[in-house]
Amino acid sequence: MTATLHDIADRLERLAPSHRDPHRFHEEKSELAAELRRLAANDNLRPALRKYTS
Repeated sequence: MTATLHDIADRLERLAPSHRDPHRFHEEKSELAAELRRLAANDNLRPALRKYTS
């Protein structure tokens, strides 16, 4: 998952409006937001690790 977060961060840094394709910025922004939401939802499905003490 860390590699995925780094990939998303890199894509966010490069995200900029384009005069050639003004809709592309909003499409990419929506895709990145959806990926982050999907990662967050999957992270919430993981069971919490319990720390056992002896």
